Amino acid sequence: MTTTAPDSALSAAECIRLLRSVPVGLMVFTENAAPALRPVTFAAVGGEVVIPTDDESF
Repeated sequence: MTTTAPDSALSAAECIRLLRSVPVGLMVFTENAAPALRPVTFAAVGGEVVIPTDDESF
């Protein structure tokens, strides 16, 4: 695993590299004014993160 100083920012290339190294991530959002987390599968395509969803996802 790559480590960085807590106050340093990752480059876009490093973010994509790290995203591609794992199969599942966490989507963080608010639900009823409270923090919520959901595991999601995703793909790093170019410089974007693509999350497959359906009508029942959230």
